[in-house]
Amino acid sequence: MYATIFLATFLGNYLPPKLLHYLDKDKLFLYEVTSQDLETGMAFADKLREYDLQVNTNICFNNSREKTVTVRVYSKSKTTSKLIEKSIPPSFNYNIITPVYSSGI
Repeated sequence: MYATIFLATFLGNYLPPKLLHYLDKDKLFLYEVTSQDLETGMAFADKLREYDLQVNTNICFNNSREKTVTVRVYSKSKTTSKLIEKSIPPSFNYNIITPVYSSGI
């Protein structure tokens, strides 16, 4: 009788969290950072590439028709998100697009 209670408790408390963790999808965070000018934006993108992060750069224009750089950075974990947020200069504008669900990235 005690073995049945133990087995029921074990199956009810141990297996569901393991099953949900196995079925849970990864979250991918996108940081979209816009620099003030071209040189600082390219330096920022190169700095992130040194950290071995996935970076996508686009050249765009601001309201004064000056060239700026928009950088998209892909973060897979909280540690890389903290690294990205600490490396963004205060003069840059950024948005966080969360979460994009992915499987196997």
